[in-house]
Amino acid sequence: MKNCAFIFLQNKAFGIQPIINIDHSPENEHYGQINVVDLTASACGEVCHDLIASIEDGLIDEEIATAFLTGMIAKTKSFKTKNVTPKTFQTASRLIAKGAKREHIVQNLYRTRSIDTLRLWGRALARLKIDEQAKIVWTMLSQQDFMLSRAQENDLPEVIDELITTSPDAKIVVLIYENSERNICAIVRVEKPMDAITLCAAFHASGVREEVRLCFTNKTVAQVEKELIEHLKEKIKTGV
Repeated sequence: MKNCAFIFLQNKAFGIQPIINIDHSPENEHYGQINVVDLTASACGEVCHDLIASIEDGLIDEEIATAFLTGMIAKTKSFKTKNVTPKTFQTASRLIAKGAKREHIVQNLYRTRSIDTLRLWGRALARLKIDEQAKIVWTMLSQQDFMLSRAQENDLPEVIDELITTSPDAKIVVLIYENSERNICAIVRVEKPMDAITLCAAFHASGVREEVRLCFTNKTVAQVEKELIEHLKEKIKTGV
């Protein structure tokens, strides 16, 4: 399949630009003319490395190696997620051997957080709650937290990432926050094979299977916390 991809691209007789679908997700629907889907890979960067190395290993230079390793480090939270395998580390080692700038990657991914974002992290972690049986981790942020930390709502994805890193056993991570319009919203991120859209369908959530957002009107943070967390616990209990 991988060598066929190279031949397909080189042969102008096909007359069209093929869709090459590269992924590592079991939900992938194989929509491309060429599908390179490796369920054992930790990230698309790992799949791309294997694909190009199978065609001609010399094509991977320092810049490409750095790009692939960046994808792997970002996707695995610096090799901390459960889908990391010995092969993942072998691929990372090969990329570093080809000149991938690991320290540069780590510096730009993890050591460039603003002081404001770090303050918001601290406030979220201080209110962290855990249900070990349901494997749910959640926290809350008010508008006062945003004002005192001087952070913005666009900093929330980094807060979610930190919660996941802090709680590796969690299957569901929930961040409940008060937005700038004083409505209470939530970000719900789940671990596969759970489906966040299905879990939160009752709240008209929008997003993808891995993560959804939902908002409530005329409710307090405490009310949303009780309603949403109890709903998720019940869904887990019933196996939905």
